[in-house]
Amino acid sequence: ELSRLQIESINEDNAAKSMPSFNVTLTRVGKTYQFYISNTGLSSAYNVNFELVECEDSPLCSDVNDKFPLQEMKPKSRVKLNASIHIRSPLKYQVKLSWQNRDGSEFDEIHWVTI
Repeated sequence: ELSRLQIESINEDNAAKSMPSFNVTLTRVGKTYQFYISNTGLSSAYNVNFELVECEDSPLCSDVNDKFPLQEMKPKSRVKLNASIHIRSPLKYQVKLSWQNRDGSEFDEIHWVTI
């Protein structure tokens, strides 16, 4: 039984090493705001897309169309997107990231970011 649990643990560790891990933040820099998308995992992500979900008044500037989809986002890398936040902007945003792994399998995850 112990051997089986150890093998399962090793397999889970190996699977985690083959997956990217994302972090999304909205940070104030001086008088401007920026979304930061970071790959904190140990593996690259491919065809990465960034989307604000159910956001009627999007704060995203035109640079999102220039930067996404990303062909590859390597481990320990980050991307910055300018945001135009004003007094009537929502205090939180729902961000959907979608990507492919090296084997072509597709993933997506939701992140909530706040000002």
